[in-house]
Amino acid sequence: MKIARRSGLLKAAHAVFLAVALSGVFAVGILSARERGGPDDELLKLGLKYADAGKTAEAIEILNDAVDDNPTAERFMALGIVHLQRDEYDLSYANLKEALERDPDLPPARYTLAMLYEKKSMPVQALEEWKMFLSVARNKKFREIAVRHIEQIEILLGIKK
Repeated sequence: MKIARRSGLLKAAHAVFLAVALSGVFAVGILSARERGGPDDELLKLGLKYADAGKTAEAIEILNDAVDDNPTAERFMALGIVHLQRDEYDLSYANLKEALERDPDLPPARYTLAMLYEKKSMPVQALEEWKMFLSVARNKKFREIAVRHIEQIEILLGIKK
């Protein structure tokens, strides 16, 4: 009984941790997409501006046009983030995977994909993606966040106590 209750408490603690972390994923991904999109990527900037304002349907329309015009990793990543914001997991996944096919070392896409796996209760995949994120991320703050996620998932999976 103690093990079952402990497992339930760990899952609840992990859910709270995930909710807090997910609230920041959109800001992180959007800021990074802005930086990586370059100063001339006006469609990307416009789409992200709409996403920031909560106008996600409009953001998706603009970002889809941007991808049709010039399919860059950053544009696919931005679409993935906005779809995740709308809880459209399959579309988010498809766009994030496309971004990573184009640029496997795109840290915010890896970060967002790890969060997506967590949100979909896929801890094994999330653990793998967080480790991939650590292999490409340079920002100390985000590396620390990833380490905390890895620790929580390892506890949840019984890998670590």
